[in-house]
Amino acid sequence: MFSLNDYNYDLPEEFIAQKPLRERDRSKLLFLNRKTGELSHHEFCEIFRFFSPGDVLVVNNTEVIPGRLLGRKETGGKAEVLILDYAGGKTNSGEFTSECLINASKPTKTGAFIFFGDNLKAEVTGSFNGLYSLKFYCNHNFESLLN
Repeated sequence: MFSLNDYNYDLPEEFIAQKPLRERDRSKLLFLNRKTGELSHHEFCEIFRFFSPGDVLVVNNTEVIPGRLLGRKETGGKAEVLILDYAGGKTNSGEFTSECLINASKPTKTGAFIFFGDNLKAEVTGSFNGLYSLKFYCNHNFESLLN
């Protein structure tokens, strides 16, 4: 069985696009030739070169929230939280519950709190197979804290 740590990849900030290109169709496109296994680099405007008659293109227009939060546990240790399902989170006024990943030097126990500044904290309400259920308590608009 794989561990979630097997998928932990350190991507330097300078390689993460902070805003879209002015010419959106000039964004990078990586193509894998399934017959040969060869990878090739292209621009998105070239995508139609790779379609054959009868192929279907599925378009997804969902937005990605900046769901990575850096906080501190009650013990003082650092904790990085990645919110996995905010759109599906159960909200109740200034509270909501979400499934998350937690990256910390030591395992985070059920009942522990993680603090993300004065306006946001989260309680670990459960865990299963490396996924954590966190109940967030927010004094302000949560989306404004993510930006």
